[in-house]
Amino acid sequence: MEVETMARYGMDILIFVINNGGVYHGDADDEGRWKELQDATLGSGDSSKGEKGLRSTSLSFGTRYEDLATMVGGLGLVARTPEEVEQATRKGWECGKVCVVNVIVGKGEGGKLEFGWQVSSQPEGSGVDKKNGSGRNGDGMREKGKGGRGSKL
Repeated sequence: MEVETMARYGMDILIFVINNGGVYHGDADDEGRWKELQDATLGSGDSSKGEKGLRSTSLSFGTRYEDLATMVGGLGLVARTPEEVEQATRKGWECGKVCVVNVIVGKGEGGKLEFGWQVSSQPEGSGVDKKNGSGRNGDGMREKGKGGRGSKL
């Protein structure tokens, strides 16, 4: 495991885990709701609610990622507020060993997910040609940060 290797080699590394309870976004903002969804997934819940259960991208609620550092002699911290993130950053920066900060955030919107590399997510007037994904300035040259793989110059 990478954190163990960092500790073994005495690496002074600060890792932030942005923990929303899932890959992309989570399913629940509290443990009770997550447990209901888990029960529906396992078929032991109240089927009259018609819930589908946890998505395949859901992660266990409240996973203690910071313990990865603690288990190998590093520093593990949890942060839930901007002030706690600031304090954890200072402590992690000064500790002199591997540090994992588990930053607990909300589950997210749960709506349609789009990423920067998806052309459809580019707003109108952004300079990105939605047909071929390229961004060109007035000279016909690709602008820094626009376009991407397969863009025609």
